[in-house]
Amino acid sequence: MTVTVDLVLSDPTEIGSLRRALGNVSGLEVHSVGGLPKPGEQGSAEDLQLLAAALPVLVEALKMVREYLASRRTPPEIRIVYRDSESTVDDAIDRLSRDEDEPGDGESQP
Repeated sequence: MTVTVDLVLSDPTEIGSLRRALGNVSGLEVHSVGGLPKPGEQGSAEDLQLLAAALPVLVEALKMVREYLASRRTPPEIRIVYRDSESTVDDAIDRLSRDEDEPGDGESQP
């Protein structure tokens, strides 16, 4: 089973450094995907997709994203898309942590 989270960055120049930071999370796959615009937006050229076999890995990855944002002088806005809903990094961490306690919830077949 694979659990997926999409990261939509407001500043596409941050994708490379964020991707490198996430490369340190064991059990996490990081992929670049074409960005999808919200209504009224042009969209970004590229977003990041995080894939893991377990929710705890994604929680760890999002904590790394939170640390990454804290380290930036001017942090980019990052929207998290999980199970077809958008949230902030902190809200996504809370939601994934809750889903972690409910086996099978939030998981999808590859």
